[in-house]
Amino acid sequence: MRLSLLFFFCAFLSQPLFATTLPYGMSFVGLTEDGWQAFIVRESGQAEVVDNVDNPRQFTWSPAMDKAVYLTPDGTVIVHENEIATVLVRRTHPDAFTQFRLTNKGQKLLAVRLFNRQSEKTAISVWDTQASRFIDVHQQIGQVFDPYETEKQLYYSAVSCVIGCGLILQEAWLKNMVTQQVQQLTLHNGTLRYPTPDIPRQRLVYSLNTSSQYHLWQVDDLGRHRQLTHSLSSDIWPSVTAGGDIYFIRRGASGGILMVMNTAGDAVPIVLPHVQDIRDLEINQ
Repeated sequence: MRLSLLFFFCAFLSQPLFATTLPYGMSFVGLTEDGWQAFIVRESGQAEVVDNVDNPRQFTWSPAMDKAVYLTPDGTVIVHENEIATVLVRRTHPDAFTQFRLTNKGQKLLAVRLFNRQSEKTAISVWDTQASRFIDVHQQIGQVFDPYETEKQLYYSAVSCVIGCGLILQEAWLKNMVTQQVQQLTLHNGTLRYPTPDIPRQRLVYSLNTSSQYHLWQVDDLGRHRQLTHSLSSDIWPSVTAGGDIYFIRRGASGGILMVMNTAGDAVPIVLPHVQDIRDLEINQ
């Protein structure tokens, strides 16, 4: 099954804005009448259902190599490239892998390793093609999650406190993969997820929960923090386009909807026909 074209419109405006394209390189997992399905957006801006990927638990896609990696319902990790599906990690592996991300134009696959399939001990891993296994590239005291690498810079979030600290304390970190030096980028005393670099505008965009909901924030190269959204729902999975627009998912009691914030700071919803819920949003360009 393949959806030929997803026209969408932005609601809740005095004059509704109609658009015909989504950003090239976008992918997400959407709930349809056929269950959870993976979607990708090519040069035409049309969102297409990926064939033969049913109910993926996670999904990442590189348009440069037209390569996809996804996690099946039983925990098997599969790479799909050149119309060939290959198992990377079988469900019987003693460790679990999650939060996959294809970077470096699809040439590198990042993941978070859950030792003994538990989240108490984690590592950021990279798939080694020659060894046919994941190789750990970073660990530190506390759990590490949300890897994102660009230009030899590894961004991630790290948990420093879980028990007896109110909210889970989780902040954004950066590791230079050449010098191996690590620095903490934020100190919100909250739960920070999905740190996403916007290199042209010298900022890091992320989701932060300091009370009961996640909102979008940014920190610039001078360390100045600014809250970007103030909704009553949770704003998660931010992805930044080359032009600076931020696409993200706003999740409420009825599920998630796709949102976009332009460079002026205006955020509007995007209605995707046939898609009842959405998760695992990313943009690889």
